[in-house]
Amino acid sequence: MTPETVAMTSEELSRIRQQLPYAITSGHTDVVRAQSAALLSEVDRLRARLTATEGGVLAEIAAERTAQDAKWGEQNHPDGTGNKSQQYDAERARSWCQSSFGSGHGTWSDILAEEVAEANAEHEDVALRAELLQVAAVAVAWIEAIDRRDPARALGLGEGDAREAVRACDHRQCPPNECRGC
Repeated sequence: MTPETVAMTSEELSRIRQQLPYAITSGHTDVVRAQSAALLSEVDRLRARLTATEGGVLAEIAAERTAQDAKWGEQNHPDGTGNKSQQYDAERARSWCQSSFGSGHGTWSDILAEEVAEANAEHEDVALRAELLQVAAVAVAWIEAIDRRDPARALGLGEGDAREAVRACDHRQCPPNECRGC
């Protein structure tokens, strides 16, 4: 991590620390929950930035790649991409994803399916590599979203930690701490 990143992170943590007393002393339960949720989200974002090179999802991916190489050795298969059927599938996946998000029902699965289909449609190495990077980035983003569903687990904290107690649902119809991903 660079000194600039550490300085920027320290400034952001100071800003969060300044906001915390208001969230605690405001006396408004909704305000406290909302600000607590916002602060937890900011802490999660900062934690991800701090651990991106030292651990987290990318470290788990590196460990999985090591395990794959240990089990299978170096793999050098043909790409098997770029045929007309795969190009058609990519157009269909792109259209499906746009339609899903346009109707307000888009999912991580839709995004990843589109990116995989676009990678399969490419036959040139440079374009295929760029699409596979997008596949990897979407997969990492999806894993990070899963981790954000349970900030205590993502931060490596136990269930009894105070952070979990102030976790608030973003959905008004859900009781606090009981959102089931609605």
